[in-house]
Amino acid sequence: MLEDRLMYWLALTTYRSMSTQPEPYRDVLRRILAEYNKKPKGWHVLVAKARGMGHDVYVFRPEGTMAMLKLESLSVPNPVGVGVEVMEGENMLRSITERGSHPFGLRPVPFDDLAEILKGAGTSGSASGKLFVDLMKREPMPASSIKTPFLLEGPVMRLRSTLHAPLVSPGQRDLDAMLQSELEKLVRRTYGPAYTG
Repeated sequence: MLEDRLMYWLALTTYRSMSTQPEPYRDVLRRILAEYNKKPKGWHVLVAKARGMGHDVYVFRPEGTMAMLKLESLSVPNPVGVGVEVMEGENMLRSITERGSHPFGLRPVPFDDLAEILKGAGTSGSASGKLFVDLMKREPMPASSIKTPFLLEGPVMRLRSTLHAPLVSPGQRDLDAMLQSELEKLVRRTYGPAYTG
């Protein structure tokens, strides 16, 4: 399902929460997907290892607000998680995510282009690499507008570790701690106390 895949892709800042209570991540993702389909340009996604269990997913909207999701995935199709949407001012995370990156989005992949990419996968890949770059330069589109059987999702910037302390403001640390606590409660209810210890 598109919203399930979206979450895997999914600061020196002053911000306040749009909703002070965490929500099920699927509710946040539904709103994000609806907003993306109305205005698909200018989105960025960052994924980092959480300080506790799971992963943090930051979804940056074009107009400046972001959603923060905290997910734990025991199985890829059925993760559990919580999320909150925040209003933000200047944001170091956004600038890092946007620097030198194509915006996140869905892009159609015509069958001929897919065949060319697959053909080049077993070789040096220079022709298929150029084609991939050309595909990424195309404007992101709403899901409903893509008629090709294949599409390209992304890019998603991934950090292999947690965010470094200088990138995290005190307010964001508080938000992270609150979401981590809610995620642990959710995992305990869903999978039992043996999983969280």
